Amino acid sequence: MSGKIRNGSSSMGTVLFNWDRKNLRQGSSSMGTVVVNFDGKNIRSGSSSMGTTLYNIDGKNIRQGSSSMGSVIFNIDGSIPLPLCALIATGII
Repeated sequence: MSGKIRNGSSSMGTVLFNWDRKNLRQGSSSMGTVVVNFDGKNIRSGSSSMGTTLYNIDGKNIRQGSSSMGSVIFNIDGSIPLPLCALIATGII
């Protein structure tokens, strides 16, 4: 699911973040600052696929760090969009 996360309920509201299925960026630009990136399993800070893993997702649990045995921060039912999970996990919202 790609798209934009806007402030308020209007479809014309200010774009806070945009998601391209890999990177969550600030603002509406596809060239904006990458807040976090997601490779299908790991959420990393910034745009590097080699950066420190902040969280990992196994489809049900969001865990701290890169270990599948790490502390579970949240569990999800699969219907929450991944960019929203990334924002929540990193404390941005």
